Amino acid sequence: MTGRSKRTALVTGASEGIGFAIAAALAHTGHRVVLAARRPDGLEAALRRLIAAGVDADNLLSVEIDIGNTSSIDAALATVAPWAPGLDILVNNAGLVIGPKPFGAETEAAVRRGLEVNLFGALQLIERLLPGMRKNSYGGIVNIASTAGMHGPPTLIPYAVSKGALIAFSRTLAVELAGAGITVNAISPGPVATANYRASKGEEAIANRARSIPDNRLAHPDDVGALAAFLCSEEAGHLTGQNIALDGGEDAAGPYVGMVIQQRPHTGHA
Repeated sequence: MTGRSKRTALVTGASEGIGFAIAAALAHTGHRVVLAARRPDGLEAALRRLIAAGVDADNLLSVEIDIGNTSSIDAALATVAPWAPGLDILVNNAGLVIGPKPFGAETEAAVRRGLEVNLFGALQLIERLLPGMRKNSYGGIVNIASTAGMHGPPTLIPYAVSKGALIAFSRTLAVELAGAGITVNAISPGPVATANYRASKGEEAIANRARSIPDNRLAHPDDVGALAAFLCSEEAGHLTGQNIALDGGEDAAGPYVGMVIQQRPHTGHA
């Protein structure tokens, strides 16, 4: 991918956590960034944080969006259009987390809802932005999936199905767009130590979880941000169709992860 050095990126779910880290990484590498999320107060706080960190306010825009609602997607893009007639980078981070529940009568509805947000929300945004990317022969698309979509986590059928579908969609679309100057990749994080994750799990549970990861720690939101920014860069122009497990080696270890744990001192940190 070649062309302008300053690109314009849209990041969904950008008001906090992983999405904010991705938006910050892109902003700090010189991109103009549209932060999109459902809560206006969260977006305002995110903008203030970025500006306080030295990002030029002229290179930032916030917009409300509900990626599970087609009308909201169209309204958000209409708001963005005067500020950024063309978007070069799209990071589909916003998603629906569906908690654990055994398979049963309610599973079908939960699967449909998970697909509506986690797959079709991303698909609709890509559908709308792809013509501009094709016209410019440039585009970087990153879909934030999950290692849950790569494995078979019990009681998480709706979430795992939606993220697995997102991975398959990313890889297939990448092949279809190969040679057009547009890359499509997925990032599948393992557990990420966001503020919300820490608050919901507690530090003891996080420390225990970290000990089950070969790298002996959970991912930090900035780990995801740095990887997403790289995947959207011109330096990564030949890297497409990949699903990258950002999990400290847990997927690579597979059934041998217990052996890894046994062979090291228990000095985990999250």
